[in-house]
Amino acid sequence: MANENDLDAMAFEIFKASPVASPIAAEQVAINSYAKAKAFMAVRERNKSGKLEQSAPASKLAPFRAPNLPDKHPHNLVSQEKGDLGLINRIAKFLDENPPTDNPDELVPKLNRAFDLGWRAPEISLARVLLPDYVSK
Repeated sequence: MANENDLDAMAFEIFKASPVASPIAAEQVAINSYAKAKAFMAVRERNKSGKLEQSAPASKLAPFRAPNLPDKHPHNLVSQEKGDLGLINRIAKFLDENPPTDNPDELVPKLNRAFDLGWRAPEISLARVLLPDYVSK
């Protein structure tokens, strides 16, 4: 394991970067700084020795959702909780085949009929920007 000077230096850097609300809180921040430094150094040692298994993310979908928006809103379609890569791919393909026009009133009902989304023009514009990052290639 790394020596005490490395641990002290790392803990001090963490302490300096942490906000301290009062002199009483400073001691707790210092304790937390040492704990974080020790944890980091332990992981670093496991990584150096080849004992740390690093894996790819389990899902290509976003780890968040927008609970204040409908489940079929573009932000929620790309979330791990509500998302569906198949649906994302189909909607993205539909949008590619139907480029933006000056009159979105034609596209909105067509898209909503095809996918039962209930979107308006702003959601379609957002989807054109957001969905390509989640499309399976």
